[in-house]
Amino acid sequence: MSSEVPAYVYKILPHESVDPSFSLPASPLPTDYTIPLPKLDHDDGFVHLSASTQLATTLELFFKDVTAVTVLKIAVEVIEKRGRLEWLGPDGQASPPPYACAHGWVNPVELRGHEIQGVIEVDRDELSWTTPLKAHEDQGFFK
Repeated sequence: MSSEVPAYVYKILPHESVDPSFSLPASPLPTDYTIPLPKLDHDDGFVHLSASTQLATTLELFFKDVTAVTVLKIAVEVIEKRGRLEWLGPDGQASPPPYACAHGWVNPVELRGHEIQGVIEVDRDELSWTTPLKAHEDQGFFK
Protein backbone atom coordinates (compact mmCIF):
# COMPACT_ATOMS: atom_id res chain seq x y z
CA MET A 1 0.00 0.00 0.00
CA SER A 2 1.13 3.49 -0.78
CA SER A 3 1.96 5.85 2.06
CA GLU A 4 1.08 8.92 0.00
CA VAL A 5 -2.07 10.95 0.42
CA PRO A 6 -4.29 10.31 -2.62
CA ALA A 7 -4.81 13.14 -5.12
CA TYR A 8 -8.53 12.37 -5.38
CA VAL A 9 -11.40 11.33 -3.16
CA TYR A 10 -14.70 9.87 -4.30
CA LYS A 11 -18.28 10.54 -3.29
CA ILE A 12 -20.70 7.65 -3.75
CA LEU A 13 -24.36 8.44 -4.38
CA PRO A 14 -27.22 6.06 -5.07
CA HIS A 15 -27.87 6.04 -8.81
CA GLU A 16 -30.96 7.94 -9.96
CA SER A 17 -32.52 4.61 -11.01
CA VAL A 18 -32.38 3.57 -7.34
CA ASP A 19 -33.35 6.96 -5.87
CA PRO A 20 -34.59 9.71 -8.22
CA SER A 21 -33.62 12.43 -5.73
CA PHE A 22 -29.99 11.82 -6.79
CA SER A 23 -30.62 12.59 -10.46
CA LEU A 24 -27.74 14.58 -12.00
CA PRO A 25 -27.60 16.57 -15.24
CA ALA A 26 -25.44 15.25 -18.07
CA SER A 27 -21.68 15.38 -17.55
CA PRO A 28 -19.87 17.70 -17.49
CA LEU A 29 -21.93 19.09 -14.67
CA PRO A 30 -22.90 22.77 -14.86
CA THR A 31 -20.39 24.73 -12.78
CA ASP A 32 -23.01 26.24 -10.46
CA TYR A 33 -24.99 23.01 -10.01
CA THR A 34 -25.36 21.87 -6.38
CA ILE A 35 -24.92 18.10 -6.05
CA PRO A 36 -27.70 16.45 -4.04
CA LEU A 37 -26.06 14.89 -0.99
CA PRO A 38 -27.53 12.27 1.33
CA LYS A 39 -29.23 13.33 4.56
CA LEU A 40 -26.43 11.55 6.46
CA ASP A 41 -23.86 14.08 5.19
CA HIS A 42 -25.99 17.02 6.29
CA ASP A 43 -26.80 15.41 9.65
CA ASP A 44 -23.13 14.59 10.33
CA GLY A 45 -21.92 18.02 9.16
CA PHE A 46 -19.39 16.68 6.65
CA VAL A 47 -19.23 14.94 3.29
CA HIS A 48 -18.51 11.20 3.52
CA LEU A 49 -15.76 10.35 1.01
CA SER A 50 -13.57 7.38 0.08
CA ALA A 51 -10.09 6.84 -1.33
CA SER A 52 -10.10 4.82 -4.58
CA THR A 53 -8.53 1.86 -2.80
CA GLN A 54 -11.48 1.71 -0.41
CA LEU A 55 -14.40 2.13 -2.80
CA ALA A 56 -15.19 -1.59 -3.09
CA THR A 57 -15.18 -1.98 0.70
CA THR A 58 -17.33 1.13 1.19
CA LEU A 59 -19.79 -0.15 -1.40
CA GLU A 60 -19.95 -3.63 0.16
CA LEU A 61 -20.53 -2.18 3.63
CA PHE A 62 -22.93 0.67 2.95
CA PHE A 63 -24.41 -0.02 -0.50
CA LYS A 64 -24.74 -3.81 -0.42
CA ASP A 65 -28.47 -3.70 -1.22
CA VAL A 66 -28.13 -1.07 -3.95
CA THR A 67 -27.85 -2.16 -7.60
CA ALA A 68 -26.29 0.99 -9.06
CA VAL A 69 -24.37 4.03 -7.85
CA THR A 70 -22.94 7.25 -9.20
CA VAL A 71 -19.33 7.98 -8.22
CA LEU A 72 -18.02 11.55 -8.20
CA LYS A 73 -14.28 12.24 -8.47
CA ILE A 74 -13.06 15.22 -6.44
CA ALA A 75 -9.51 16.56 -6.14
CA VAL A 76 -8.28 16.54 -2.54
CA GLU A 77 -7.11 20.13 -2.97
CA VAL A 78 -10.70 21.22 -3.69
CA ILE A 79 -11.86 19.95 -0.29
CA GLU A 80 -8.80 21.39 1.45
CA LYS A 81 -9.42 24.84 -0.07
CA ARG A 82 -12.99 24.84 1.27
CA GLY A 83 -12.27 23.37 4.68
CA ARG A 84 -10.32 20.33 5.75
CA LEU A 85 -10.07 16.69 4.87
CA GLU A 86 -9.84 14.22 7.73
CA TRP A 87 -8.47 10.77 6.85
CA LEU A 88 -9.64 7.85 8.97
CA GLY A 89 -8.36 4.31 9.35
CA PRO A 90 -10.38 1.11 9.64
CA ASP A 91 -10.97 1.80 13.35
CA GLY A 92 -12.64 5.14 12.57
CA GLN A 93 -9.79 7.14 14.11
CA ALA A 94 -7.52 9.69 12.41
CA SER A 95 -4.93 7.67 10.58
CA PRO A 96 -1.93 7.67 8.28
CA PRO A 97 -2.26 5.52 5.13
CA PRO A 98 -3.77 3.13 4.30
CA TYR A 99 -7.01 5.00 4.68
CA ALA A 100 -10.50 3.60 5.11
CA CYS A 101 -12.40 6.81 4.42
CA ALA A 102 -12.28 10.57 4.56
CA HIS A 103 -14.49 13.27 6.00
CA GLY A 104 -14.72 16.48 4.01
CA TRP A 105 -15.40 19.24 6.52
CA VAL A 106 -16.74 21.95 4.22
CA ASN A 107 -19.14 24.74 5.01
CA PRO A 108 -21.76 24.67 3.70
CA VAL A 109 -22.03 20.88 3.43
CA GLU A 110 -22.37 20.74 -0.33
CA LEU A 111 -20.48 19.99 -3.52
CA ARG A 112 -20.79 22.09 -6.68
CA GLY A 113 -20.47 21.10 -10.32
CA HIS A 114 -17.16 22.93 -10.80
CA GLU A 115 -15.61 20.87 -7.97
CA ILE A 116 -16.27 17.52 -9.67
CA GLN A 117 -13.46 16.13 -11.83
CA GLY A 118 -15.45 13.22 -13.23
CA VAL A 119 -18.64 11.21 -12.92
CA ILE A 120 -19.21 7.50 -13.54
CA GLU A 121 -22.16 5.20 -13.12
CA VAL A 122 -21.42 1.75 -11.70
CA ASP A 123 -23.79 -1.21 -11.80
CA ARG A 124 -23.21 -3.96 -9.26
CA ASP A 125 -22.67 -7.38 -10.81
CA GLU A 126 -24.24 -10.49 -9.34
CA LEU A 127 -21.27 -11.09 -7.01
CA SER A 128 -19.85 -7.76 -5.89
CA TRP A 129 -18.75 -4.25 -6.80
CA THR A 130 -15.14 -5.28 -7.48
CA THR A 131 -15.36 -6.25 -11.17
CA PRO A 132 -17.40 -3.20 -12.23
CA LEU A 133 -14.99 -0.89 -10.37
CA LYS A 134 -12.01 -2.63 -12.00
CA ALA A 135 -13.44 -1.87 -15.44
CA HIS A 136 -13.48 1.86 -14.61
CA GLU A 137 -9.99 1.62 -13.10
CA ASP A 138 -8.75 0.06 -16.34
CA GLN A 139 -10.25 3.03 -18.22
CA GLY A 140 -8.24 5.44 -16.01
CA PHE A 141 -11.01 6.98 -13.91
CA PHE A 142 -9.18 6.36 -10.64
CA LYS A 143 -5.87 7.98 -11.66
